[in-house]
Amino acid sequence: MRNDPTRLAWTVLGVSFALFVLLLGAVPFGVRHYLLNATEDADAELKTLRGTTIVEDPRGGAARAVRKDESILVPAGGTVTVDETARATIQFFEDSFVVLYPGSRISLDSMYGPRFSFGSSPRTVVLDHRGGGIRINTALALDSPLHFEVRSAHLGATVLLQDDGSYTIQVANDRAEIIVHRGQAQVTAKGATVVVAARERTSVAVGEKPASPVPAARDLVVNGDFRMPIDVGWRVYNNQGADGGNVDGQAILTQSEGRRAVHFTRTDGQFNHCETVLEQEIGYQMPEPPTLLQVKAVVKVDSQSLSGGGYQSSEYPLMIRLTYQDDYGSQNDWVQGFYYQNVDGNPVMFGNEIPQGQWYLFESENLLPNLPIQPTRLLRLQVYASGWNYDSMVSEVNVIIE
Repeated sequence: MRNDPTRLAWTVLGVSFALFVLLLGAVPFGVRHYLLNATEDADAELKTLRGTTIVEDPRGGAARAVRKDESILVPAGGTVTVDETARATIQFFEDSFVVLYPGSRISLDSMYGPRFSFGSSPRTVVLDHRGGGIRINTALALDSPLHFEVRSAHLGATVLLQDDGSYTIQVANDRAEIIVHRGQAQVTAKGATVVVAARERTSVAVGEKPASPVPAARDLVVNGDFRMPIDVGWRVYNNQGADGGNVDGQAILTQSEGRRAVHFTRTDGQFNHCETVLEQEIGYQMPEPPTLLQVKAVVKVDSQSLSGGGYQSSEYPLMIRLTYQDDYGSQNDWVQGFYYQNVDGNPVMFGNEIPQGQWYLFESENLLPNLPIQPTRLLRLQVYASGWNYDSMVSEVNVIIE
């Protein structure tokens, strides 16, 4: 080629032209690729609804307390902790939001979206859920796809949430539970993935694969069929009230007509009040919004010395009391009594007349539309006999929530 300068010139010219053409196409392609895929980080807006929220800023600032009705911007990498008396919301740049229930803690690992309005990169939110309960409502993906991911690092689990969905996630030390109210979730752990559809739930235990999805509705009562000893989930006590009585009733596990049941009895009551109580702590944070709260029970009343519900409609031979907390921290009760006679015409508010000596299946309506104030946390369940002398039984009791 050295002996043929003309050939060398043409070769150099051809290579230069090829590089020119390549650059001529590569530069616009590169610019287009950048414009479509460029991203920028975003902040999230935290607002405390009740109590105090602690925010740890990754930019080196000290942890900050955010009090009721105060709001601040939290960057990617920030950690938000809600104590046992607080509640907060986080609004993301793409219109999804998270409600943090008391005792929850999350880290905002990643938050970014397209730099330009015509960009095709997904709007991305990645959270590390470290404990407690949260409710997530994902935004509808319109201009660009949504990638909303919740991780539980210590459980080794990842939850990918569909857009325009509603989800509740509870994380404890050894287990997480994912409930899909609307939309769809993909839950991955130990190399296995399950798809959870609307009105379904699954759970992930530490070091295990996700469980197969089951219906979202659940029974919150432990040992509600009394197949195990009575001290599993329950405690028994007597409340004599303030009228000077000292004769306790009994609540013992027995069998009646092929059923395992708890038998409430009191004799020689001497016309004074007593309550024989079977109690279980529930401590369940209600989903938002809940769709179903129902109480079911199989009960029987054999005898009662007080007519109806007693003088104040508060002394039935068998009663169910569900105690709950509202959004302001106040406690309220839903009460249902059972009786078979009211010869004295006593008030029977909250009472249900049933046949004497026969098993009766009670199913409440959905309580949510009828409660005077909506529950945010279910605290405890009591099944008890009340009055002077009584003889009654409960064979099953359930609190169904969805």
